Amino acid sequence: MLAAVKGEAAAATPKSKKGWTLQMKAFSAAEDADKLADKLRRNGHEVRVEAGEANGRMWHRVRMGHFDNWDAALAAKQAFEKNESVIAYVVSL
Repeated sequence: MLAAVKGEAAAATPKSKKGWTLQMKAFSAAEDADKLADKLRRNGHEVRVEAGEANGRMWHRVRMGHFDNWDAALAAKQAFEKNESVIAYVVSL
């Protein structure tokens, strides 16, 4: 808020050392993640399912793309959501 008062940009571009990706959803069951991934693949998207533990639970994340900068990831998110009517999140790698 202070930046806006000083006339500067209110929101800075987030930083990530490894880049960005889109995440559509995370499931506790691998089968559910695979179902969504298969649906998106049939629609022409190159998606992947990544398994990882968070807070003592195993999650299967449906993800797509690798972007070197925030702006490219955000543009891909907006295009994906418009075409698929599915919410995507930009997450750092």
